[in-house]
Amino acid sequence: MKCIATQDDVFSGEECDALLAAFDELTYTPGTMTRNGKPGVYLDLRHNRFSYILKEDPLWPAVFRIHEAMANINTNVFKADITDTFRGEVVKYDAAEGEDFAWHYDDPLWYPRVPYRKLTGVIQVTDPDSYSGGDLQLRDLDETITVKRKRGMLAVFPSCTSHRVTPITRGIRHTLVTFGIGPMWR
Repeated sequence: MKCIATQDDVFSGEECDALLAAFDELTYTPGTMTRNGKPGVYLDLRHNRFSYILKEDPLWPAVFRIHEAMANINTNVFKADITDTFRGEVVKYDAAEGEDFAWHYDDPLWYPRVPYRKLTGVIQVTDPDSYSGGDLQLRDLDETITVKRKRGMLAVFPSCTSHRVTPITRGIRHTLVTFGIGPMWR
């Protein structure tokens, strides 16, 4: 299976500016993870802040646009059994806090969650020249792939792919993340 697929210009620069203005109005909470079956804040794994975007939120149309682009990529590349969409998450990384996200899986193959997150979609909202560090990296066998940093670009990968965001060292990085869900992989 291919590790990653991208689509440029899902959002224009002007649309990214509008999203960033809306993100400034959100309330952020510390990022949570599940470790050994226990949800919580584990700063050694996930040191960032996030805000959920649900279907009734004013920002949902942006999440829906990502889902439409993900569906096209899925049809042409991954061919996963995607049956529904999942909430969006605005994820904020701030260099002043030294934030990052260690190697992790969004849904490992062995995790029996239903519905199962099958594909992860990440939109680069912040201008990549405005921050340093904060690279999205994926592991594909023995190779580490650094995803190109292009504003408005969508990166899609199987949610069972190990990935991380390196420590941000300057500025603030915002992404809009969502998932395609369905039954467990067969």
